[in-house]
Amino acid sequence: MMLDYQRRFGDKFQFWFGSHRCFIFCRIDHAQTIFANRHSFEQSPFILPNFDLFCPNGITILTGARWKRHVRVLSPMFKRRNIIGHLDTIVECADRFIDRNLDPGQIHRDLVSRCQSLTMNIIGLIGFDQDFDEFDQDQGVDQ
Repeated sequence: MMLDYQRRFGDKFQFWFGSHRCFIFCRIDHAQTIFANRHSFEQSPFILPNFDLFCPNGITILTGARWKRHVRVLSPMFKRRNIIGHLDTIVECADRFIDRNLDPGQIHRDLVSRCQSLTMNIIGLIGFDQDFDEFDQDQGVDQ
């Protein structure tokens, strides 16, 4: 649904979720701006009391000192020059993740752990030149 809206309305758009107005930003530089100027961007009131049940440590939910700690680590990663140099690795990991884990005829109940594994594999390849997926297969670890 969001991809359809992005195609029709562009990289920045708003939609109404019941009586709540939601702003959607689709580009990395938008995320960087939001992280740098969080005081300018309000958190939607309908998300906070409900979404923290599913994702209590999600970047969209954090406030105060926890927010500052996470943003200090994440902000540099959203700079274009840091992403472009590793784009091939990120795409390769994502393609392999999709091929191995996302069967269209299957109901996926463990996507959180699988996405965490994807993230760790991307970090492992970029930061340490270590492919954790191959390690898991060699050790017989079931994902």
